[in-house]
Amino acid sequence: MFDIDIADVIEELNNKTMKKSVIDYLNVNELFKNSKNIEFDDEFQKKYIYFYKLNLHFKDFMSFKNKYFKFMEKVKNDKTNLTFEEVLTSISEKLNDVSFASKLLHTVNNDMPIWDSNIIKNLGLENDMKNIKISRTEIYKNICKIYAEFLPTTQAKQWIFEFDKIYAKYSNIITDTKKIDFILWQSKNNLSFDDLEIVIIKSVKEVYAKDKYLINDRVHECSISHKFAIYLENNLKKKIIGFCTDIEYNKNISNKKEILIDDKVKEIRPDIIVHKRGNNDNNLLFIEIKKSNSNDMYSLCKVKQATCGNQLNYKYGVYLDFEKDKFIIKYYKKGTEIKTKIVNIKNRI
Repeated sequence: MFDIDIADVIEELNNKTMKKSVIDYLNVNELFKNSKNIEFDDEFQKKYIYFYKLNLHFKDFMSFKNKYFKFMEKVKNDKTNLTFEEVLTSISEKLNDVSFASKLLHTVNNDMPIWDSNIIKNLGLENDMKNIKISRTEIYKNICKIYAEFLPTTQAKQWIFEFDKIYAKYSNIITDTKKIDFILWQSKNNLSFDDLEIVIIKSVKEVYAKDKYLINDRVHECSISHKFAIYLENNLKKKIIGFCTDIEYNKNISNKKEILIDDKVKEIRPDIIVHKRGNNDNNLLFIEIKKSNSNDMYSLCKVKQATCGNQLNYKYGVYLDFEKDKFIIKYYKKGTEIKTKIVNIKNRI
């Protein structure tokens, strides 16, 4: 049902961000259960606001916050009868605070799914969001329906099994719905390989269409890298959020970026990387750019080593060769070439 490989699920579940989120989520739930009065419980409200980023979206935050937690106190024991529509109409006059309505509902009843932009994207409901004829209540019903249909599947059972294995201590505390939610939420950082390839090829073609002068024998490949990185970043933003596209990035957090080549540790400076700065949990792409069929073995070795599951741990490596009449892309994962793509350019330079 979801184009997310089980190996990627396991990697996500072991992610430091995921582990922190699980602990923070459990702390919020525990405070909720033990609170004597949600409306005036500053400790709970502070943790809840931090975890769900409640204060990032509203200009009149204090007014909304008071209304939100007053309603939560009113319904905190109404797990069976509380509905999404009731929450939404009670906390918002504009009827558009859907994400926070679902988070309140989930806090009261952990079997109810959470609505956020990443979940909507992974569930394939983005077009429904754009359709003004479809109510927010209908969309939430569709979210619930997809979860209900997915939970009994073999894929869902695999995901839950891996979650329970890694978080065995909490396996009976966290509902299956929330386990799936955690995985889908973390998958905001993932693209399927097919989608990634489409983005890369589109970005390369933009270089040929807009900057063909650069692809000749007299211009250094750094000029090509710069323009390709711009197009790549713009195209990736339409698919995933929070990633940076950097050129010549020579740091591994606060250390030098190094890999093992021919049994020697060498400092490297990749042509382009796509990552989240400051950690190695979300290293997506390591790219080397060449031109005119150079087949640079050193660059190929860098791409392979960067994806070998070492400290750098890039999910994909790309070796990209710009030529006048075609471009060649070699894709690597876990140190192994997984695909080579040759695309001919109709209008030769």
